[in-house]
Amino acid sequence: MKHKQDIFSLIPRLDGFASHYDWVNHCAGAAPLMQGTNPVLRPTGQMAQSVSYPDVLSRSLSVLDEEEDGRYLAYEEDGCSLIPLTWQDVQLWELNLPAFAVWVQKLLKIPANIKPKLHQERKLIEWAIKEERVFLSLSSSGADIVRDVAYVDSGSPATLLFLDDGWTQSSVLFAEVSKHTRIMAFSIQELIRPMGDGYEYYHETPFAELILQHEPVLPEAQFLARPAGCSWEHLHIQIRTDSRYEVLDAGKDVIIAWYENELGHLIGKKKSIMLKRLPKFCRNGKGTQIYALLKSFAAHGGRDDASQYPNKNLANQVRKNLREYLCVLFGYCHSESPIEQETKNMYQTMFSISFSSKNDNSALNIII
Repeated sequence: MKHKQDIFSLIPRLDGFASHYDWVNHCAGAAPLMQGTNPVLRPTGQMAQSVSYPDVLSRSLSVLDEEEDGRYLAYEEDGCSLIPLTWQDVQLWELNLPAFAVWVQKLLKIPANIKPKLHQERKLIEWAIKEERVFLSLSSSGADIVRDVAYVDSGSPATLLFLDDGWTQSSVLFAEVSKHTRIMAFSIQELIRPMGDGYEYYHETPFAELILQHEPVLPEAQFLARPAGCSWEHLHIQIRTDSRYEVLDAGKDVIIAWYENELGHLIGKKKSIMLKRLPKFCRNGKGTQIYALLKSFAAHGGRDDASQYPNKNLANQVRKNLREYLCVLFGYCHSESPIEQETKNMYQTMFSISFSSKNDNSALNIII
């Protein structure tokens, strides 16, 4: 007989409904899931019109009406295959979604006092674990998966579990999921597997710790992509300009950037770009407020004293905008701030920034 599949694989294939015969023959650990006062799999009170071959789920057999002795027969149209069935075999059983949610919760060791929220219209189960959000998607079609990902990404960072790894097999779906950098996605089969007559959590990291290890897929950099293993601390930025303090005529200024390791060795290549190619730094040849702040950091060794600004709200907004634009240029998540607050009024860049001599031609291939 063919190796049985786990329940997570079967849910989308069977759409949550199957005969008792099929659940028992094709689902690993089905018997315990059918027991108890609130079982994961429960009878619907209806009779199945077909069953699958015991060893071939995709091969369907029609169910004949009840025989005189209370038995049933499953047959193929050509009449070559006849399988005797009992009344129990032909009963239609369904996934009991609330019980399934509680069962998964126990396996993941999510505290019992946290109640799962069922999004029936979206086939989503949600758990709110302190500041962390965990979702299990029961969707199988590409369109539904895209819809679920967009819905989950509408809030704070979250962990999203899928029933299987089908989303990783499609380059389109994988790219769609990956671009949502606030979501950490897993197949639940990476965490839970059949064991004996039941199921077990087998990932080396406890789930409560796993959901805290949020390592989102990094967004694409618009200027200089960061090399593997690098962070803001490895980044060096230089500004080549005629004036270190004026921004009125900044169109010909040049931004130079590169990465170095802890020994000061260049990682990859230096890259340069004319400021006029960066619309949030330069408009109509004039430097913007966030570019003025970047130059201020360069003039003061990567530090900026916020007490010098009379309009605190405006200064905070400009600083926020600079943070966000630097993340876009260099491919960082917004949670990875390039500017940190040292004291009440003092801010420090996490990268090295300075001015470059006009005679320094070490940065080649300037993008103009």
